[in-house]
This record gives sequence, C-alpha cells and structure tokens, in this order.
Amino acid sequence: MFSHFKRFSLVKLNILFFSILGLFAFVLGSCNSDDTPDNPSGPGDFVTQAGASQISGTLFLPEGDGPFPVIIIVPGSGVEPKEDSYGFNDIFLPNGFAIYHYDKRGIGTSTGSYPAETLETPQTFLNARADDVLGIVDLLVQHEDIRNDAIGLMGASQGGWVNVLVYDRTNDVDFAIMVNGGAAPTRIEHLYDNLLTDNPDMTIDEAMEQVNAYSGPLGYNPLPSIESMPFPVVWVYGWQDRSHPVRYDVPALEAMNKSNFTISIFQNSDHEMVDITTGQFDPNLFPSLLQWLDENAR
Repeated sequence: MFSHFKRFSLVKLNILFFSILGLFAFVLGSCNSDDTPDNPSGPGDFVTQAGASQISGTLFLPEGDGPFPVIIIVPGSGVEPKEDSYGFNDIFLPNGFAIYHYDKRGIGTSTGSYPAETLETPQTFLNARADDVLGIVDLLVQHEDIRNDAIGLMGASQGGWVNVLVYDRTNDVDFAIMVNGGAAPTRIEHLYDNLLTDNPDMTIDEAMEQVNAYSGPLGYNPLPSIESMPFPVVWVYGWQDRSHPVRYDVPALEAMNKSNFTISIFQNSDHEMVDITTGQFDPNLFPSLLQWLDENAR
C-alpha cells in the first residue's frame, strides 16, 4: 500500500473545540456563498473550481485589520473532511495568519470523484489533487483580506508532493511548510514503507540500507522541482518516521545547499510528529514553526 495514503492525524488535536471555533467564524462570514464574487472578502465558505469538480473550502481570518498572510492546509492521504484540520486554527490565527481548509474532491461537500491512488500512475491523482489547490490559490490572490504576496501551503505526508506540483504550475505561492513528506520519489517511499510495515522488527537503519541500494524506477520524482523553488520552505521531520523515508529526504535536501530552505528535525518524533517516548508533540514543534513563519512569511 502506498504509504502516503495513510492519513496524517497531527491535525486532530482538540478537534471538538476548534470545530466550535470554526462554526463561529463561519457565522461571522456567512455572507460568502457558492457564487464567489470577483473580489471576495471576509471569512466563511467558498467554492472553487477544479475542472468539473467544485471544491468546498472555509477561510478563517485572524482578529484585526487585514490583509493577512494565509496558510492553505493541504491534507495528506485519506478521506477525512476539512474539519479534521481545524486544530491548526488555534495555532496560526492568534499569530496573525489566515487559514484556508478545504475538502478534497469527492470528499465532504466537494463534488467530483476522489482519484484512485495507485503506485503505477502517481501523477494522475497527485495532479488532480494539485488542481484542487490551484483554484484556491487563484481565489486567495483576489481576496481583499489576503495579502497576495504571502500565500503559503502547508502539506503533510502526501500533501508535500501536492505542494511541489502546485509550485510547478503557479507563480503565486510565496512560502511552504512540508511535514514528513514531499522530497522522496514515490517508489522510494513505497519501498521504505513496505519494508517497515511488513517487518515490524526491522529498524529504520536496516530499511535505509535497502532503500539506498535500490536502483529501480523512481516513479514521480519531486527533487528537480524542489531544487528550483525560490521561496522560503521549512521541512519539518520526525526522525523516527516509519512511513516516509526521512533519512532519504534530509541528505537530498542538504545536498542542494539552498539558503531559502530550513530543515527542522525532531529526533524522537514519528510520522505524525508525536514523540515516541512521551506520546505528545515535542514542546518545541509549534513555537519553532511560528518563529520560522515570523521570519519568512510576513
């Protein structure tokens, strides 16, 4: 099974409370409807177009006067609705960042069919997922309360690949957050995940020995596009990730020697960025991310 089809559940912290917060913001911005105006404004629900699919999303704005920088939450694999990522609101909104959540096509209130996730044709479904995001970027570029020079993508797991493909097709992305994904080619990631899933006693180092010896086809390889990225990118990794080959990504990114890249490694964290000894998020995870945003995304 293609490992990025696993859902990334970092976003599920305190979800009930933040769903209530989201409902409150929606009520405040309920003037927005499916008929998005040419110059949209305010928080609330919006519908964007991705081919024949209509993508439902919700924009949350921080307190104060805009325009604001915005983070589009690009989810990993799976069929969870956008509400599952509302936990990020409490992290970013108080720090002056607008947040946009959306339902992938065929999920929640978005129309269309969710694309088949297959190893043989990874770019088919990844490009479809990128289409979902491109319409949102176009919307936010025109939004009166959003800074069109501060539009960012936060992609976790499979969402990292989506981020790269969105960058390939628009000049309107200004920063990116990549969490445990995005750099390894699809076949490399598939091999690594299968090794550790099928052999639970295998160590990460043992799996990496086989990954480093692999000489077959790569599938979708994001690295050439990543090397050309001109805007700030923070790569957030859990060193104990047994789903995505972090120890493949990090050397590949370090070899690029790009001054606009920041690589942030949490030694005890897993694919969901949970510390494997404490069962909690590393206390430095969100403060360090907010500091990076302050320095690179305002």
